[in-house]
Amino acid sequence: MKTKLLLPTVLATSLLTAALSATAQDVAADGSANAAAEAFAEASAPTEQLAARYADLMGSTEAATALIQRLRSNAEDGAAMGYGEIDNALALTRSAIESGAATSADAALDTVLQLRSDGMGWGQVAQELGVSLGDAVSTAHGVGTAAQAGGNADATLSLAGQTGVGTVAAGSVGAGTAASVGVRAGADRNAGANVNTRVDARIDAGLRGSVPDRPAGLSAPQLPQRLPLLSRPGRP
Repeated sequence: MKTKLLLPTVLATSLLTAALSATAQDVAADGSANAAAEAFAEASAPTEQLAARYADLMGSTEAATALIQRLRSNAEDGAAMGYGEIDNALALTRSAIESGAATSADAALDTVLQLRSDGMGWGQVAQELGVSLGDAVSTAHGVGTAAQAGGNADATLSLAGQTGVGTVAAGSVGAGTAASVGVRAGADRNAGANVNTRVDARIDAGLRGSVPDRPAGLSAPQLPQRLPLLSRPGRP
């Protein structure tokens, strides 16, 4: 009897345990997915910033992005670099070209990476290239900031120019339309006044009537001739 009573309890406990285990696994999976998404978002922001900063050095934003991603993974020798290290490497690459220590970005970057793989610190690499690490990084950051500011200024000027052109065009159309309407309205008023004047003239002529013509066959009456004057008798 006791065995029959315990069996349902054991089954219910097993089902509850399985449900809780499945829920915990789902929560863990969701947490891992969220963590991966957050890590990707955090990683993409520095990549975009570095790509914008060194786009002129590498020729384009796309080329800079591809290089940064390659240095981040570095599948060739497994020595992945952090964003700060990539920033230092590209800043020294720019300084090496500007100082004349290298003739191209690829050659300068290869030299920087080779010196790093030899065990040199970033300061030692800069000294080997004959530049200052602090000056190189400051210059690179200043160039990147100026390039971004210039792009924003160009976009603002372009937008302002388009807005000004649209405003002038709209004003011209509005002024032309208003002038045309005013001219047509004045012409209509003048035409109406002329019509009214002609109608009034016709009405006045009808009220006054016309002078009747002289009947045919009648001539003007003839005035009688004046009698001759009598001469006075002479004195005796």
